[in-house]
Amino acid sequence: MRLNELAKHYLVYEESDGGGFQRKARILQSIWRSESGYEAGEYAGKIRGNYLEKRWAEKTLNNYLSETIKGVVAKEVNENAEKKLYARPRIFNNLLSSQPLAFNLFAELKADLRLASDVFRYLLPERVDEVVRIEFEHSPGRGSDRYTGDRSAFDVYAEFLNKAGEKGFVGIEVKYHENLRNQPARMKQRYREIAFGMDCFDSGTIEKLEAAPMEQI
Repeated sequence: MRLNELAKHYLVYEESDGGGFQRKARILQSIWRSESGYEAGEYAGKIRGNYLEKRWAEKTLNNYLSETIKGVVAKEVNENAEKKLYARPRIFNNLLSSQPLAFNLFAELKADLRLASDVFRYLLPERVDEVVRIEFEHSPGRGSDRYTGDRSAFDVYAEFLNKAGEKGFVGIEVKYHENLRNQPARMKQRYREIAFGMDCFDSGTIEKLEAAPMEQI
């Protein structure tokens, strides 16, 4: 069966995705949903295979891959609904949303910091000795003018100690199928000050950092 026919069969055909990675990701997620026996959900007045039924998905948390992950999600979203930007209902029912992906990738590590330490030591052996904390949708200086002065946050924040006992952190931005073509956010002079102060960007590339798709990253 050809790609377009597969997409139509699994209720995920979207003309706008151009038939590339997004279409393939939608198909794979809809196949997973179908083989799991989950009903397709509605979005914008249309049944779509990469969505779960909204109320059922929020109740069961079946957008998540283990009971441990579901427990972390329930606690995190319910306790931090006012403080953190969790997009409802997509965090529950959208199989292509990057927020559920962040939980599916890292919630097991939040629940087991020894495992998290093993993983991050493997990834960053010269930096990480022990992971002491993992947070979602978090910034250690959120809203502070000392930093960016806005509400932006890391999708995943892993705080660690190095071998000398000094603190550090890894900030992770999670993307899945997003094409990053959204209207760029309003740039602040403070962003340029930070970019220049970091001394790791070529000064001639700053305008590229402020334009889509790079400004999203």
